[in-house]
Amino acid sequence: MLIPQAILVLAIILFWLMVYLGAKSFWKKSGNIAGGKVIIYWAIVPVVAVILVGIFVPVFTYFRLLFVLPAVLILAAAGSNRRWFMNEILMIFMMLTGFLYLAGENFHRENWREAVAELHRQDSAPVMLIHPAVKPPFDYYDRGNSSVITKRSDLESSRSDINKISIVWYIPYAQPIFDKDDSTRKYLADMGYVRNYEKHFQGVTLEKWELGNNPITQ
Repeated sequence: MLIPQAILVLAIILFWLMVYLGAKSFWKKSGNIAGGKVIIYWAIVPVVAVILVGIFVPVFTYFRLLFVLPAVLILAAAGSNRRWFMNEILMIFMMLTGFLYLAGENFHRENWREAVAELHRQDSAPVMLIHPAVKPPFDYYDRGNSSVITKRSDLESSRSDINKISIVWYIPYAQPIFDKDDSTRKYLADMGYVRNYEKHFQGVTLEKWELGNNPITQ
């Protein structure tokens, strides 16, 4: 790791201490500070709500909570005010976490561009299965060059046609949310298709399903 783990843990603890001190200060002076409690609720309520929803639906990912970041930073700034070295600690924390965010590939956005480019390198006229909720980024890079099936009803109605197609491509993006039973893969398997290719593009997975071909090895 580029930054010693102990230093990073200490910076995180101090940062959240500043957030706590800022929230405490705002709460005590909420009568004098317009919107003081609103900022506290802004920082806490969405996180708690997402945690509760996440018990039933797997949606607890950091980018869904970016809108609470301004409130958290306001509280941290308030907590660092007029305290020895707190401002310096806050600045160091922001620099460390900003560097980790920019340098870490795990935090980069999904690489739809390369996923679609790889699809067209592999197949000049692909048939693609994808959930309609995540179809727009695929469409943007695909430019209408693929035959797209988006709904289970479309998949069922095209059963007689799809049996004539030897290769079907599938992007299971957001599958745990919109297809918790993994019914699309089960349907393809029941139709005689076998997954024999899989490649990941920073959160976007491209799968190739082929009639009667050898499965991929894990």
